[in-house]
Amino acid sequence: MHIMLKSKTTEQVVNAWKYERFGFKSDILGQDLHCGFLRREDSSSPITKTIYMLHGGNADDTQAAQAGLLPLLTETLAQRSVQIVFPNIGTSFLHHHPTNKKKSFSEYFLNELVPAAEKGTSTNERLICGWSMGGQAALNMFARHSEHFAGVGAHFPTLIQFDYLNPTDGAAYAARMKVSAPMMEILIGEFKKEFTDLKDFYRHCPLTLAREKASAWNGKKIYFDVGSEDEFGLSEGALVLHDILKAKKIEHYFKNIPQGKHDGAFIYTQIANLLNYLL
Repeated sequence: MHIMLKSKTTEQVVNAWKYERFGFKSDILGQDLHCGFLRREDSSSPITKTIYMLHGGNADDTQAAQAGLLPLLTETLAQRSVQIVFPNIGTSFLHHHPTNKKKSFSEYFLNELVPAAEKGTSTNERLICGWSMGGQAALNMFARHSEHFAGVGAHFPTLIQFDYLNPTDGAAYAARMKVSAPMMEILIGEFKKEFTDLKDFYRHCPLTLAREKASAWNGKKIYFDVGSEDEFGLSEGALVLHDILKAKKIEHYFKNIPQGKHDGAFIYTQIANLLNYLL
């Protein structure tokens, strides 16, 4: 199943790279969506690598452009034969919905977006990355479908170990990680909105997937980081993932950034490291 990238809504040239945004209709989701592309303006060299860069839960496909990341991304990519694709994944965590196809962003991503984004390229290496909700989505999509990806990267992914449906567990996490009530409301709200039961959540939890499907991570490029001062307390989950992969002898790169927070400044200072590691 293929989608047609139809209406171009944005075009911008940055350091000899072209950023374009297209609208299209997803038959799987039954929605009109948008997707951004960052490609070299000179198209004489074929694109051999495609990176899917996923936004946070409070944003859409324009987040990287609006945050002023495009100049930094183009400087980092330099002369590489790469394209970056910025999908709109809503607040979905790239959820494979077990009963409602119209909410199955996982199927839309693999079966519609990827073929459309890579059409006309010579992509032989596909990578996925993101931050916050998009970082968790990148990790869970990679772990569930590792045969499609050469590597994964995530900035402060929303990795949690507590039961978000249990107020007592949530309160203990908030106290342990010094997370304020407003931040806990946002964090728990993201998961409650998308995963109505824990079984479904665990099917998409990178920590569970790393424990149970370690072979899917082996031989791949894996990068993730987090700030020690993350306002959602996400350093706990990132450290757990690091420990799981280390115990299973899965090669990966992890860094807990001192004084790092859950914000755009963190992404701006670390995203070149992520891209250089994956590429």
